[in-house]
Amino acid sequence: NLKSINDLYGHSAGDQAIRLCYDTVSEVVDNSGVCYRIGGDEFACILNSTDPARYQRILTKARQTLTAIERELPYRLELAIGSDIYIPDKDLEMDEFIHCVDQLMYEDKRLLKEIR
Repeated sequence: NLKSINDLYGHSAGDQAIRLCYDTVSEVVDNSGVCYRIGGDEFACILNSTDPARYQRILTKARQTLTAIERELPYRLELAIGSDIYIPDKDLEMDEFIHCVDQLMYEDKRLLKEIR
């Protein structure tokens, strides 16, 4: 919803939304990996574990934290997420892998819009 935040509340609110999302995801990932802002409102987190249960806990906590933060804001904070496990020398080339994960993120974004 970054475009609508920028349009309705100004670019400083859009910048705040980006910072809040990044800070939340980074805090939740903590020592389980590292997070990067890779452009605009997109982030990449690389986790040091392939445990699906650990990943689900991180994802759930990030969404819950953003929901709590959102209560204090005049706009919605949502994360559309695409993820998968990359296994070097077994999987796709890295650029193909990133493209596939990106497509999963767009699918999640579509589902979020349906729910709303």
